[in-house]
Amino acid sequence: MKKLKYIILALVLISCRTGLDLVEDSYYYHVDKTTKHKAKIPLKTYGLNGFDTYVFNICEKLKPKKIEQRFCECPEDFYDINLEKDLQKVEELYLLKHKKTDIVIYLTTRSHKYIRKDGGFLNDRRYYENNIVLDQIEMVYVGRFDDISNVIHFPSFDDKKDIILHFEPLVFPKELLFINANIATAENDYSIVEPISLIDLFNQPFSYKKRDYSFSYYHGNNDMSSVKPKKVDSVKLFAKNGKIEFAFSFENLDKDYKMSQKRIKYLPNFYLIQEN
Repeated sequence: MKKLKYIILALVLISCRTGLDLVEDSYYYHVDKTTKHKAKIPLKTYGLNGFDTYVFNICEKLKPKKIEQRFCECPEDFYDINLEKDLQKVEELYLLKHKKTDIVIYLTTRSHKYIRKDGGFLNDRRYYENNIVLDQIEMVYVGRFDDISNVIHFPSFDDKKDIILHFEPLVFPKELLFINANIATAENDYSIVEPISLIDLFNQPFSYKKRDYSFSYYHGNNDMSSVKPKKVDSVKLFAKNGKIEFAFSFENLDKDYKMSQKRIKYLPNFYLIQEN
């Protein structure tokens, strides 16, 4: 069971610096080897207003009665009661489900040394209330939503390492409550064939609540109060030199920020990804 918790938490707590590279429109072109002409690479663009956003929060009790009760579900009115309670938010995860296609984009935030009550990472109401801060995104997972089997499938580059999350249809679309997972662990002999129960795995339900969040980028500036954030407009998936890449586009900006390929953990076959 410890092995399973570790792997599931890899979708939750991942440390390292965000890998974002600035690219111009010319990046989306390549020279055709046959014709020697410059041509645009395959590109699929999705406006962020076309997604429903589901959020999973983890809070930490600063004075728990028992050490195993240290981490817990964040209350709905977290930013209103946080000044009065010995509680701080330590992690936030985002699952973006496209409204018209089966595409799912899953974003994890990086582990942070500036987590602190009343003003640190995720605890500063000015920047993190109902707002996804692109500067803090660590990993991108792209998967497929199946409302017939009630699963979300994150295919890896090795089928044996795929992740399949089963959700409870009775509470969807208000929330995505994950109840089982097909994932290679010692508990199932390193096979994804049989699902493993996620019930009681954590001190809180593995539930992502539907929220109305915006997207902002602070240019990687540690002093967020000193810059005016840019609003993220859309995301792009594209195939370049035989590899799949992922980028964020911004309002009134002709340049994008693409994720480093090592930050893209799971991704379906590009040509099977549905378009708008």
